[in-house]
Amino acid sequence: MAILRLEAPANTEARSHGPFAFARGQRVFFEDLKRFKFDTSSPQKSQDRNRRQMELSSKIPRPKFYESTQPQGESYIKEDAFPIIADILTRIQTNHGRLGAQQDWLNDVCPPYDPVIFRYESKAQQSTEDVERAARASEALNVASQALSQLAELISVQAAASKEYATSLKHRKTFSSLPGEILAVVLEEIVVRNSWAPYIYNEREAGPAIRIFKAATKLSHTCQRFRSIIFQVPSLWNRIHSSMPQVMFSTCFERVATAIMQVNVDDDSWSDPQLVTEFIGVAKSYSPLWESFNFRHKRPLEELGDGNLLECLNELNTPSLTSLSIWYSAYIRPESGNGLQEALHYYSTWSMPKLLKMTIRNIIPIPFPSSPFLKYLDLELTLYHEAVLLDFKPLVAFIASCVNLEELKMYLSYNRFDGISFPAEPVTLARVRKLTFRFHFCPREHVKLVMSNLLFPVVSCMSLDLEHLDGELSDISDNNVDDDDVLSSIFESPSCFPKLTDLELKLGEQSFQRHESSQIKLPFNHLRTVKQLKLNLDYFGDWQGRVRLLIPKGECLPSLRSLSLECCTDIKLEWITSLLGRLHAQGILQSLELTVTSCSWIPPPSTTTFDPDQPDTGSTEGGKPRAVKYTAEELRQLVT
Repeated sequence: MAILRLEAPANTEARSHGPFAFARGQRVFFEDLKRFKFDTSSPQKSQDRNRRQMELSSKIPRPKFYESTQPQGESYIKEDAFPIIADILTRIQTNHGRLGAQQDWLNDVCPPYDPVIFRYESKAQQSTEDVERAARASEALNVASQALSQLAELISVQAAASKEYATSLKHRKTFSSLPGEILAVVLEEIVVRNSWAPYIYNEREAGPAIRIFKAATKLSHTCQRFRSIIFQVPSLWNRIHSSMPQVMFSTCFERVATAIMQVNVDDDSWSDPQLVTEFIGVAKSYSPLWESFNFRHKRPLEELGDGNLLECLNELNTPSLTSLSIWYSAYIRPESGNGLQEALHYYSTWSMPKLLKMTIRNIIPIPFPSSPFLKYLDLELTLYHEAVLLDFKPLVAFIASCVNLEELKMYLSYNRFDGISFPAEPVTLARVRKLTFRFHFCPREHVKLVMSNLLFPVVSCMSLDLEHLDGELSDISDNNVDDDDVLSSIFESPSCFPKLTDLELKLGEQSFQRHESSQIKLPFNHLRTVKQLKLNLDYFGDWQGRVRLLIPKGECLPSLRSLSLECCTDIKLEWITSLLGRLHAQGILQSLELTVTSCSWIPPPSTTTFDPDQPDTGSTEGGKPRAVKYTAEELRQLVT
């Protein structure tokens, strides 16, 4: 590449400071220009070097700001402008950068006043010379102005580009100076954040795992350091899914050869059973590294056959496994074929000394060696056929085997239990502190039986969801109202939940029996230890006022400190004031915090303080509801 050696002119002092002294000025300029020598010592080597440089630079992606510095076609400055500009710069340089020196020169050529009339009356020759002198000055300044404008425009763009490039280099320097451990965290965050949308993310789905793999692979092509670091970040390669192409999940297995991994198997209608079996065959060889295993069978149950697909999962050694999830599309009855039953419970043959979490769908698990280690259990059973009765004894037997269980979630939908399948004595779960029950489309009497046969002496946090319960209701003939006492029967015994402090009650749409209206007895008089109560009455607005919530007589919620009403679309202000009046009479209103969300009544806006941490819920600008957080004084105003 030709290298321009910029040397300062040696004869700056000798230059003319006259109007422009064109002849001498041009000679001096071109003499100086000769000193700007080019390295042409080896023309052939220079050409080869230029060619290699161009080839290399063509492969390097240019930043966006670089394009703005490239001229749109060739552009030149007139050669006549160089001595003129050099003369101007020399004049200013000689005066130590004082721009007034140029003005002094102009005042000599073109005085700053109008020409005197008849000044050249007897000096015709001088008149001609002054005119030519001023014209040459004007022409020279125009040439210099045009050249400097071109140069200023180019330099301005290049200055901006170089500033942006310098900033980019500064950022790159800072980024590249990060220790490998910190850079690994940054790269991991970049990949994960750009690979999934929070509102659709599910770590068990293939989509996020595939996107993370592709993003990590693309980022690893940036440079050698990125590549070496990214390959050492296990979380970018340990989400392995059966729906991945074989080359992709094989690469993942290779890159997490010594790190824990999350294995997900989806056996659905779109999957080739042979490919799923091959995936399991490859994954089995890495079973000591499994941290979580999620198996979801979405085919019709008859396609399970004798469980050939599941048999290959027997007798695995999974010493690192902490989470196990097994999901079937529909409930599998225990009376199914013996061969299938053994295959369904393949997990019971595994070695899982670190297992803490288990999620089960549509199968009643059997006790296995690792069940005493479980701390979290999520169980869902959905029976759509009325002829199928659920045997409660094996379910209780498995739950009872989880002696260290701390959190239990049970979702029972369309469940009807065999009346003789309940244990003779209630089962006590002595370590469960967090409890969630969801009963949808279940008989009321069976809900009562389930809740009365499981005791939770240390539960402090509980969520109870009841929707579309069916079965017999008590009849209050005088009022032509169905009496729903499920809630009161669940909480009526003080020994059921003696340490309960945080309770969420969700009441969905209810079934009516004899009459077109119903009353629900809220168990406020039995909730003596509850400090935080959340009441969710979803779908009540569709009942057109046919359901009445009864506040029991006597002392209610004596320990209450926080009350949250959510989706209570049929709750009226009168009901609120009745409840608050009861609490006021008990002397606990001063310490009570109330949050109202999506209720049909509008609180007085002039006396409320809005809670920024809650979603909008009451009637406000733009039609959006607004959540309101009340002080004790505001609650007193509602009561009065």
